[in-house]
Amino acid sequence: MSALVYQAQPVSLDKNMAIDWKALTQTAAGSPFTAWPWVSTWLNTLVDAAWVVRVYQGSLLVAMTVLIQRRHRHRGGFPARSLHLNHSGDDALDQIWPEYNGFVVRSGHEAEVYQTCLLGLKKALPNWDEFCTGVMRDERVVAINQQANFLVHTLWEAPTYSVDLTRLRLQGQNYLDSLSRSTRYQIRQSRRKLEGLGHLTFTTDTESEAVLNGFKRIGPFHEQDWGKQSGYLNPHFTRFHHALILSPEAKGLTRIHTAWLNEKPIASLYNLRFCKRDYFYLGFADRTLDKAIRPGLMLHAWQIQQALDEGHLEYDFMGGDMQYKRQLAECTGQLVSVRLKQPCLKFQVEQTLRQTLQRVLAIREAWRERASA
Repeated sequence: MSALVYQAQPVSLDKNMAIDWKALTQTAAGSPFTAWPWVSTWLNTLVDAAWVVRVYQGSLLVAMTVLIQRRHRHRGGFPARSLHLNHSGDDALDQIWPEYNGFVVRSGHEAEVYQTCLLGLKKALPNWDEFCTGVMRDERVVAINQQANFLVHTLWEAPTYSVDLTRLRLQGQNYLDSLSRSTRYQIRQSRRKLEGLGHLTFTTDTESEAVLNGFKRIGPFHEQDWGKQSGYLNPHFTRFHHALILSPEAKGLTRIHTAWLNEKPIASLYNLRFCKRDYFYLGFADRTLDKAIRPGLMLHAWQIQQALDEGHLEYDFMGGDMQYKRQLAECTGQLVSVRLKQPCLKFQVEQTLRQTLQRVLAIREAWRERASA
């Protein structure tokens, strides 16, 4: 078996990128965040300059990705020349927060692509000293660093939760019956109370204009819930999603699920659907209702049952350790975002200083807790 060869060229000069990316996606087990509709919208709305990387085994194209080069001086660290995988390294531009990041890889070639990518990229794109993964599964990061043995700086980590619809289908079980007694009670009680207040209905919108209206409708509620952290306050975030929803390439990818009480929205979900899997991206639940009413919990349960009935494979809540995710799904792994730094002296010193500071802060916090006990 021939060795993998990594080749890079500017996206602006690549006339066959869309054709090759779409063809490769047909043979790959990817996510909506590495699918062409998401990637092309990102390139068209938020990216000025980027590299497209192709990986070949002989004449066979086995993988592709997009990389952005930036120079950084990280807080408390040394200057770094960075490669960012499918993201920019600019917090405002990256608030679209793609998860399950990675290469688009032809099925059967995943292990060799990830295990060789750092060494391959050093040849294809010289003059960089750190590789920023974006949000991806932790075992994939381990595979990436297996041969290179770079220094690891973890920026973010969180568990990811999902519902295995295939398993429920094989067991002949509906979704609600798979939940704990307490969660079932909360969902059923919420529905009974809402039906006692008026006319309760559920809708799903998939046409682009209806999805865009639903996405905009969520905005004020999302801002109330998340404050300054809400993406709706970031024009890059809203511009990207408006373009994604309206893109002909993304037809069928985006959808809005809504629970209505007397024609007033009381909960909405903005979801992505890709390869018979549903991904919960963002949403809102009415906080003015009786605290015993959980409209968000109820709407998720309704939508998960719909996905189960339609023969889908999985309902994915993605990253984040929230109570409602623990109630409605099972933890299926860990997501991380890391910087992988070439093991030169300055980064070894930087890592030692960072680890020392973390220990000092942990000791100080322990003393504070002991003093206040």
